[in-house]
Amino acid sequence: NADAFPDDANESSDSDLDEVGDNADAFPDDANESSDSDLDGVGDNADAFPNDSSKSVVEKIDNSKESEETPSLSFLLSLSMMLLAGILYRKRV
Repeated sequence: NADAFPDDANESSDSDLDEVGDNADAFPDDANESSDSDLDGVGDNADAFPNDSSKSVVEKIDNSKESEETPSLSFLLSLSMMLLAGILYRKRV
């Protein structure tokens, strides 16, 4: 096996090929993640709160969970209504 990091004495392999050596990679088998700043077991890329170990996903009122990156239906409906109101207003003026 060739050394993936010949100029770094602390690293020699990169199992997930994400260019972060396995010794420094918090998720050496997941190419989408390499760090976990809050040490909650959820990688920073997937963690809605990467610096808060008490939570990693946004909780909705009904106690189900949704990713912070997923817009809620109520947000999308509100946005649609605002856009429609703006269009109707511009047609009246």
